[in-house]
Amino acid sequence: MSSRPIFVLGLGAQKCGTTWLQRYLNAAPSCDMGRLKEYHIWDGVLVPEFAFYRARKADLLRVRSEPGHFSRREQWLRLKMQRVAGAYERYFADLAKGPIKLTGDISPSYSSLRAPQLRDIRARLERAGFTVKVVFLMRDPVERCWSSVRMTRRIDGLGNRASESERAHLAQSFDSRIFELRTNYHETIAAIEAAFDAPDIYYGLFEDMFTEPEIRRVSAFFGISPDVTMATRRVNASPKSDALDADLGAAIRQHYAPVYDFCRARFPQTAQVWQAA
Repeated sequence: MSSRPIFVLGLGAQKCGTTWLQRYLNAAPSCDMGRLKEYHIWDGVLVPEFAFYRARKADLLRVRSEPGHFSRREQWLRLKMQRVAGAYERYFADLAKGPIKLTGDISPSYSSLRAPQLRDIRARLERAGFTVKVVFLMRDPVERCWSSVRMTRRIDGLGNRASESERAHLAQSFDSRIFELRTNYHETIAAIEAAFDAPDIYYGLFEDMFTEPEIRRVSAFFGISPDVTMATRRVNASPKSDALDADLGAAIRQHYAPVYDFCRARFPQTAQVWQAA
């Protein structure tokens, strides 16, 4: 077994259990994921649709420390990682010392990264002394899109969409490019498998994530002791206030039909656990 520390590169998908996974790993004595739950370095720098994650000096004076926003200190860290060559790798290398053998960055919008970008990130981290392992979690696309809208409305307090219904918000969002980048799992998987070897890739389903067998599987993948008590814990959940409109659900399923088809062939259990399939 390699003595090199492991870097967890979490690519998402958003609202598929990434926050739970980050907290689960970070609770292990041999793990330190650093000061941020999500760093959003590479999506902000490399993906035009996520340029709002790019740290800017001018924004630092307006940074709020409320839930859902980076603090000023966190923004300075992100600014350095995005602008100073090698700062990202050095930060995590400084964490992975002594008893710490596991660290990483689980930022859901990394699902938008393509193969050449992933190969470059992998090479940077390997030069810094890491073995890089990739995690990609998936969820029924209808449920993922719906949960994303509920989260946005909860965190933003609706903002300028206060007069808009949840249904209208979802109807206007599900086929947007940002939603597609977070939901076209087949495209993300193609990029992952063009950049990483199979033994270093973990695929999981949100619908199975909080079970003892899955907890044992993810623990073995990262070389930590399993804590099956975490099966009953949920984090960052977006409670449902009503049932999903049937016509809207059908429209979302149709839009993401290639995702359902791909996952049914690649992960046959989705035919059962993704009710929308």
